[in-house]
Amino acid sequence: GLRNWGVCGSGTHQSPINLELNVQEEENLDLLRWVAPVESYIATLSPPALTNTFRLDGLKGTMRFRGEDFELSHLVVHTPSEHRWIGRRHAAEIQFYHTRVRSKDPALAVAVFVEPGPATPPALQPLMAAVHGYLATQIDVQQQQRVRVTLPPALLPTALATVEMNTARLSADVLGFASNYANYFSYYGSETQPPCREGVTWAVLKTAVGLRQEDLDALLQAQGPTARPTQEMHGRPVYDIATGVAFQTPA
Repeated sequence: GLRNWGVCGSGTHQSPINLELNVQEEENLDLLRWVAPVESYIATLSPPALTNTFRLDGLKGTMRFRGEDFELSHLVVHTPSEHRWIGRRHAAEIQFYHTRVRSKDPALAVAVFVEPGPATPPALQPLMAAVHGYLATQIDVQQQQRVRVTLPPALLPTALATVEMNTARLSADVLGFASNYANYFSYYGSETQPPCREGVTWAVLKTAVGLRQEDLDALLQAQGPTARPTQEMHGRPVYDIATGVAFQTPA
C-alpha cells in the first residue's frame, strides 16, 4: 500500500529530513515566485482513500529555480508535517510539487509548515471547504452503510471533488507570507510517498502558515497520520538562504 515504505529502497538522498544539521548559508538561492494567470481555475481533489493523503491535481503556474523552469503540478497535505525543524514536527505540511517541462516526474517541491492560526488564508479556503465536504459526506456514508443503503458514486470514499484555485493568491498567501519567498532551506532529496523517487530538489519555507483549528482537525480526522519517517542525512548539505530572518511560526 501507499504506507508501505519498504518499497522505497535504500537510497542516500531520501526525504523527509530533520532540518538541523549540515546547514550552510547560501547567498545565491532564487527568490521563489509562481508565474501564473490571475484567473481562477478548477483543480481536482483526490481523497485519502485513493492517495493516502489529500492530493490536489491540475495546479497551474511556473517557477524558475536555479536557471530552470518548473511547472506546478499538484499539492499534497501531510498530517503531521513530514519535515522536522530541530526535531519538532508541525501540525501539518503542504507540499507543492513541480515537474520539468514535458515531464511527469516531480523534480522540485516547495513545502510549507502549517500550525493552528486565527484564520485560514483565502487561497487555501476552497481546499479546506472541499476537505470539510468530504468529511461530512463520509460521516453520512457511515450512517447509510449501517442500514445497508446502496451508495451513489458521488458518495463513495474514492469520489473526486473539484476545487476552485488561484495560483496568484497562493503565491501571495504562501510564498509572500512573512517573505517566505526569500527565507527557506533547500536540499536534494526524494518524493516522500512510494516509490520515493530521488532527484527532487526541496525548498522548505521557514515560516509556517496558519490554518483554523477546525480545518486542521478535519484534515486529521479525514486522513489520519500520513508522515513518512525521518530519513538519514548521509552527509547531505542543507542550504539556508542568508537573509538573517529566523525561523518563525504564526502568532
